[in-house]
Amino acid sequence: MKPITYITKREFEEVLRKRFEERGRTRYDGFVGLVFAREGNEFVKKHLTPCRMDFHVRSGDHVDFFWVGWEHIRLDGPGIMDGNIWNFHSERFESSRHHFEAETSWRFGGGTELVLIAVSYKLSERAPILSLNQAIVCDLEKMVAVKTILSVGHFFESIFRHCEDNTSAESLKQFSDKLGAKIAGKSFLHYLISLLSKDLSYTAQQLMNLAIRDVSKNS
Repeated sequence: MKPITYITKREFEEVLRKRFEERGRTRYDGFVGLVFAREGNEFVKKHLTPCRMDFHVRSGDHVDFFWVGWEHIRLDGPGIMDGNIWNFHSERFESSRHHFEAETSWRFGGGTELVLIAVSYKLSERAPILSLNQAIVCDLEKMVAVKTILSVGHFFESIFRHCEDNTSAESLKQFSDKLGAKIAGKSFLHYLISLLSKDLSYTAQQLMNLAIRDVSKNS
């Protein structure tokens, strides 16, 4: 869980490349997350702020989450029990939101959002590739409200555990189908087919929160 000021897709890919090289990775297939969470939001204060460092440690080297607009400062010294300070910068958040919206079809809804994006990396090719046509846009506040997820903590743990066990190029789709199966008892795609002639049900609303979607600019 890293703070970041998102500038452009290419520059974000460069941040990822450095992360992979620091870890000695020669190949990676999985996904990354961008967390759009503003400091004054009550949902953030209740569900994310208390767990942020726990998430940071738990994610390990398996998956990268970036906190848009946030700065992490580590203080060390005698008598310092918890030297982790997280500062929110509204200007950086807004700049990041603006640039991300300019390069994608995604639009910030004003709440607390986690955008999961498929990414692949090969050392021989140097640059990671963000696949904006494979993304899950998670409105965390809505997902809790309609009980798509039991809690933010449970949802993040499901992500961490999935990424520990899965490093395939289809990792994001498999994650979507896995959680969809828990809700509907079948894959997300099969469930959508069964709904073609029906009104959008409560369960369908839950599954829509976990759907793979294309957030590329021209989608």
